[in-house]
Amino acid sequence: MGTSLVSQVIMKGWEWSLTGLLISTVGCLLIAGMAFFLKNFSLQKSDRIYLIAGSFCMIIYILTQNPWLTTIFAITADFLLAIPTFLKAMKNPLSEKTHSWIFGFLSWTLTLFISFGEGILYALWPIYLFGFNGAMIYLTFFRK
Repeated sequence: MGTSLVSQVIMKGWEWSLTGLLISTVGCLLIAGMAFFLKNFSLQKSDRIYLIAGSFCMIIYILTQNPWLTTIFAITADFLLAIPTFLKAMKNPLSEKTHSWIFGFLSWTLTLFISFGEGILYALWPIYLFGFNGAMIYLTFFRK
């Protein structure tokens, strides 16, 4: 998320349509920071593979500075890093059940409305996160 935020600010400057992305980036950093600070996390071998794959996507962004590649690789990196969350939600929905998915879904819905006037490049990230949060809502609130 941070990669996508930085790349879009570099390419076009700050716009209000990036507010949801900024909030999500800060939220992810706070969650990760608190997990490490409280030592309330687990790392498995598969988590390292996802982290390496996501890092590879970020290296491609740094080397290319292309907004299309940046957005596609940011989505790819985020999706790769989200796979463990999806798997955990599928196996144990209560472990990932949080109202944050609903807030994120609403935020990305609004961001979608704002970004449609900016072109498809600016709508790709909100479309992805709209789907991601929607899937997590389904997996944690409605799936039995």
